[in-house]
Amino acid sequence: MNNKFMLVLFLAAALAAPSIAWADYYEIIDLGLLPGLVAADRSYGNAVNNGGEVAGHCQVSSGSMYPPYYASLYSGGSMSTLGGELSGYPVHKAWGINDGGQVVGETSVQVYSPSSTLAFISSGGTMTSLGTLGAGTKSYAYAINNSGQVVGSSTTDGSSNTRAFIWDGTNGMQSLGVLDGGNSSIARGINSLGQVVGESTISDKSTPIHAFLWDGTNGMVSLGTLGNDDSRSWARSINDAGQVVGYSDTSGTGATRAFLWTADNGMESLGVLGSGDNSYAKDINNNGWVVGYSNTSGASTSHAFVWDSANGIRDLNDLIDPALGWTLTHADSISDTGYITGYGTIGGQTRAFLLSIPEPSTFALLACGLAALLAYAWRRRK
Repeated sequence: MNNKFMLVLFLAAALAAPSIAWADYYEIIDLGLLPGLVAADRSYGNAVNNGGEVAGHCQVSSGSMYPPYYASLYSGGSMSTLGGELSGYPVHKAWGINDGGQVVGETSVQVYSPSSTLAFISSGGTMTSLGTLGAGTKSYAYAINNSGQVVGSSTTDGSSNTRAFIWDGTNGMQSLGVLDGGNSSIARGINSLGQVVGESTISDKSTPIHAFLWDGTNGMVSLGTLGNDDSRSWARSINDAGQVVGYSDTSGTGATRAFLWTADNGMESLGVLGSGDNSYAKDINNNGWVVGYSNTSGASTSHAFVWDSANGIRDLNDLIDPALGWTLTHADSISDTGYITGYGTIGGQTRAFLLSIPEPSTFALLACGLAALLAYAWRRRK
């Protein structure tokens, strides 16, 4: 084979290689509002599964001290409510969803002040309370894996101290304890192996707080911080490879940085957008892609980001068509299939969104075809 032919083959293969650099803008869907709400109300996307279903909530902009919140599920192109009719002063928020469409969150009914709040699981449209630990009166569910294991936090008595928990349909709710010296903990994420992450106090005061990793063998282990021992860190998600993301103070209670933690390298900063000073990682998928949000150049408005090892941290607003008028402020969840959900503003309104990686452009498809033809020709020349 001559050198010119080899060069053409190499270039064609490079063009055909999967790369976000050759992709069109991310496709974006405005998830809108629950039926019956008005334009001034708000919607938030909190979790997305591999099928593109989104769990979240809508907030009524009533001007009340205790505005109603309604848990929502976006599926099949429309948004429906979890937890009853749009009336009264409830607080229903959905925080997690698995690939089977099971949703978890918190539910309570407010009158003049917040009343008892209970973690729930919703399957097939039926919402079931998960109860509490001991004599506790409040519980919150934040994540669920495909095996139906749920994690969150619960009070155990009349105090405000909480314990991280894991729940399943067989064993019910079990406490995960606290880090040495601590009095409160919260579980935020769980992977398919049953490993759990969250945060715990490490003294009888609210600070400092350390991110933790829990499993059935080693119990609860601190992941440290990006700063000193007096700094704080919070873990939000763990993938099946055991990679953990969250955010941490960099010194004392100063600037905050999104982090990626691995068993080999410990906690590493993911940086910030532009010249911002704070960033927060919210989720990681099994491909190692991270989403979250960061302020930029001292701006008061945050921007959603996506991070991967090849491209580093990128502003999601640079990956959507600017003509659409969106400002994506928070990215809260990413699926293994590339769906991203969170919320932003469009037309002056706060709305949940669903992003998806676009189909390959016509140019990329032609490049793939050319590479295939050249490969065939190369085989013939041999």
